[in-house]
Amino acid sequence: MEEEVVNYRTFEELPHQYEHIDGDGWREKFKWIDNKRIMNKYEPQNLQLEWNILKEQCNNLRSNVQKNALLLVREIIQYDHLQYDNLESFSVLQLVFEKCNLEFKFLSQEALKTVEILSQKAYNRELIQILCQITNKCPVIQCYSYTTLVKIVCNSNLDCDWEPIIQSTLLVYDGKSVEQEFRIYLRHRDYMPQLRGLSQKPSSRKVLKTF
Repeated sequence: MEEEVVNYRTFEELPHQYEHIDGDGWREKFKWIDNKRIMNKYEPQNLQLEWNILKEQCNNLRSNVQKNALLLVREIIQYDHLQYDNLESFSVLQLVFEKCNLEFKFLSQEALKTVEILSQKAYNRELIQILCQITNKCPVIQCYSYTTLVKIVCNSNLDCDWEPIIQSTLLVYDGKSVEQEFRIYLRHRDYMPQLRGLSQKPSSRKVLKTF
């Protein structure tokens, strides 16, 4: 399908005026996303995610609509307008991690930018629980969800709900030698006695020597 050239507005370029929508073609879907982006910027208190619709646009056959939808998701997360206390947020973050694996680089790069922003967020118990759930249920995207989890925890004051973090770490850790996983173990092992036995595994001893 041949793509038409469209202009992607940066967050700073978004006007304070909503787009007029007349019809149901791909351009109207693009405008609908722009209107959500405008509301997220200027009237976040009125923003309704309408995830079922937005998810369709994140998977739209037109990559330009997909990219604009991913821009919206990124901005919602960046400016802390996503609530982490509902099932909808699980679906949002799962989709972002899945998009990181896309072959189309200009789409996967948008998702990766969102993951980087997410990994810099302050510790939030609900967010950590969602990241643990995604890590436990979705092995294909563990490399994104668990790494994000590790970065948030390592930048926290360690006053965490450790139980779900421990369970996810044990799941990802098992039989693997991954730097990030060992980093959280080495830095915080006194807070996680369940993980001490992992240092006795042959693969663990091999990696421990490199630190």
